[in-house]
Amino acid sequence: MEYTFASGSDFAVRSGFIGLPGATLPVQGLDDDWIDVKLGFETQLASSGSSGSVFYGGYNGSIGSDYESHRLQVGLNYEF
Repeated sequence: MEYTFASGSDFAVRSGFIGLPGATLPVQGLDDDWIDVKLGFETQLASSGSSGSVFYGGYNGSIGSDYESHRLQVGLNYEF
């Protein structure tokens, strides 16, 4: 679990490739705080010599006063 507090004003960012004309992009300032939650697991299902399988899953979420984000991940890795 993490707690983040971010505060900053608006500013302009110059972007582009070397040797080519660039662009200036406005970036909106941020004044917010939020909590990040990360929970997960991983377990080895089978293993023999140079092969094996692993089952994994997890949840990642961010919760703030003006922002929410939720992600769920489930997977199976098989190495041979």
